[in-house]
Amino acid sequence: MWKLAARVVLACTGHGGQGFTANELPPLYEQFVQELQAFPATPAPYLPQATEPDLLTGARVRLVTGFSGAGKTAWASHAAAHSPEPLTYFDVATLPAEAVAGSLARELAARHLDSRARTGLPHGTGTDTLRAVHHRLAGTPVAIVLDNAHRLDAHDLRHLVEALPTARFVLLGQPRPDQAAFAARLDVRPETLDGWTADDVASVFADTGCPVDRPTAERLVGLTGGLPLYVRNAARLTLTHHDGDAARFCTALSARAHTAPTVQDLILAEVFDTLDSTARTTAYLLATAEVPLTDEEVRRLAPAAGLGGPACARAMRSLTSYSLVQRTGTTATLHDAVRSLATEYAPEGVARPVEEALRDLLAPTAEGGGTTLPRLARWMTTLPRTGRTEELLRFTTHDFFFEQSFAAGLAPTLRAVASDGRAAPMDRFDSLNALAILAQEADERDVHGSLVDDLDALVAAHPEAWGTRERSVLATQRMARHAHTGDLASMNAAYLAARAGNADGSPGSRVLRFNQARCFFLAGRHEQADLLALDVAEASYAALGLTPEDVLGAGPEELRALLGEEAARLDDVKRLADCLALVVRCKRELGTSHGLAAMHALKFYHLAQAWRPMVGMGQEVADDFVGIGDLQASLGLLEQTLLPLAERYRLDDLVVGVRAQRAVVIAHTGDHATALAELDVLQRYDVPPGQAEELAHQRALVLRLAAGAPGRPS
Repeated sequence: MWKLAARVVLACTGHGGQGFTANELPPLYEQFVQELQAFPATPAPYLPQATEPDLLTGARVRLVTGFSGAGKTAWASHAAAHSPEPLTYFDVATLPAEAVAGSLARELAARHLDSRARTGLPHGTGTDTLRAVHHRLAGTPVAIVLDNAHRLDAHDLRHLVEALPTARFVLLGQPRPDQAAFAARLDVRPETLDGWTADDVASVFADTGCPVDRPTAERLVGLTGGLPLYVRNAARLTLTHHDGDAARFCTALSARAHTAPTVQDLILAEVFDTLDSTARTTAYLLATAEVPLTDEEVRRLAPAAGLGGPACARAMRSLTSYSLVQRTGTTATLHDAVRSLATEYAPEGVARPVEEALRDLLAPTAEGGGTTLPRLARWMTTLPRTGRTEELLRFTTHDFFFEQSFAAGLAPTLRAVASDGRAAPMDRFDSLNALAILAQEADERDVHGSLVDDLDALVAAHPEAWGTRERSVLATQRMARHAHTGDLASMNAAYLAARAGNADGSPGSRVLRFNQARCFFLAGRHEQADLLALDVAEASYAALGLTPEDVLGAGPEELRALLGEEAARLDDVKRLADCLALVVRCKRELGTSHGLAAMHALKFYHLAQAWRPMVGMGQEVADDFVGIGDLQASLGLLEQTLLPLAERYRLDDLVVGVRAQRAVVIAHTGDHATALAELDVLQRYDVPPGQAEELAHQRALVLRLAAGAPGRPS
């Protein structure tokens, strides 16, 4: 385009005899038309979005919608460059509606008709010219990508499509209220692009100089909807305004505490400005809920924000027409990209009532056992915000709490209770214990030791408040601290002091003995840990009325039937699985066979619905399958069970490890290129030093396998 313009300017000077004759002008003008309507340049490198559709299909008319920044034009440009068929790109953004038909006619004529065929075409700007071009295009395949289709009303779009009855149209545009009527009239189903995945986000942030871990990448997908423009802008703002700390950027954006405006906010605020106050308030309700709600649940929540049922229903229809609400089955949720912005549209004084109403709305399913983890997590976050912290603390006495990805996010609440001298001693005790467990799982030994000191001081200040459970809990934390320092004498003393309060053979006695075994493992005494874990496992089998032989070949449902309704105590089942898992780890360290312990642990974790440890133990079993040469069984376990579990239950910190292990198994099958490509993707994530070293080791192993050298799975 610039070269053509320069040629014209030079000709205008007359320098060197430059000029144009009259008969040269029509082809020049047509060349300008073609260049003006060429596909925009595709971003390089181009990152495909998740499950990108083909640009051309068997459908005559397609409607692809998405917010500005969703990457619609980039997708079309990239797909057109690889299309075997000629495509005409036509952008209506700067054209008045009455000029579109004539301009499109001239564009099609310039691209598909020779000068003789163009002779005699009617002059004008209406659909008559377009129909005349169509008549002369008979037999010529025509495919048109019409960009910014939302600038035309449904009536004008329909006339364009009907004037070219044999042409194929791909309409790109932003969501708008009348698109449903237009789609229905032309019998088309609006399509959307799914946005970038966490892998793509990690790649973009790594290229910007702000590497992110898997949980943060998933969080960024949730905040931006994965829309390419929003992700790239987030990466730049992270670098320039948050010292490259993407987690800090996420926290600021979620709290609406960011000071630099985002492209996302600027674009979507224009959409919100077109909504009435009822629709904006309803969007705020959905944003506050965070989890999908049924229409009935939205109506139950509405009065807390001063809305009635009919008004709320109208607002939901309005939000849906702009694609701000997404529906899955019977539930609706606000689009990820607008959730953060929508929280700014709260009517004055409704924040607390809405949070309380949401707590009550989610509580029945949360406590009734029929909830999903996202709903349970959201319910838990409402508790401290609405004066119900003591209900949250009840959950911290169960292993289940610490196996969830949301547990660490509740640490600020726990710290507030632990440091509140006015709180009940038992609440402070449970908060300190929960923080100590989180610190231990994060391998923050100094923090753990300090928290154990705080527990000791609290127990000493209120000697009358503690029973057997609290003394056992304190002993466990003391044992862990001494295990970290290698002080076995103090570790054993703590165990013996707590054992006196637990009757032999009681559940509390088994829990204490298991924790003693675990602490021996932490101290590097794997033989003692192994013997103790085997002993506790045997006692746990007996308490459940099972034997190891009962587990051979039995699935979770068969085991549940063997246990019976009254005996199916998930804590006991989980503890047995923990014992078997500890046996496996001890045997690994000792270099001896663990037999079927890993497989049995996997079954019991499944029965107890302990998904996090189940994924970890499943990796051990997958490794065992490779060891005996059953690569397909290993791949099946990793791909069909473990990876879906990690993704379904948002165990984002485990996903990279499972995928890396799968890559190694794939390499063992001989597909080295796929394995290396997967490891390339995973190494774009910011991972702890130990995992980075493991990824490098796995890559080296795959390269050795590709070179024909033998290798062991890792």
